[in-house]
Amino acid sequence: MFKSIIENKTRIFIVGALCGAAVVAAGETAYVWWRAAHPPRSAEDNLLYDRCLLSEHGNVVACDAMMRLIDHERGVAAMKQRATVYLAAGFTKREVVRWAQDQGFSASDVSDAVGISLQDHQQGKY
Repeated sequence: MFKSIIENKTRIFIVGALCGAAVVAAGETAYVWWRAAHPPRSAEDNLLYDRCLLSEHGNVVACDAMMRLIDHERGVAAMKQRATVYLAAGFTKREVVRWAQDQGFSASDVSDAVGISLQDHQQGKY
């Protein structure tokens, strides 16, 4: 009788430990996923966001959109710098255009970075 009580407590402990491990694993997975989707901002970006919230009366949607625009502009600026380096290194405009398009930049951003008109870009005359 005493032996069966110990066996039952051991089983309950094991089941509880497994359930606890599953809950911890789910929580850690959610945390890692959330951090990947929401990278930490710099102090400057936090200040911009706070000022936006003040000016927009707490409208989070508008401020999130503003931050996405700022991030996009930073990405375009970095792409333009890389395109300049690639062109100076001897890559052709066509190769740089393909690279920039593979990175997901728009046609107008790519044409500005490479130094061709948007019409030439759209018609493939570069």
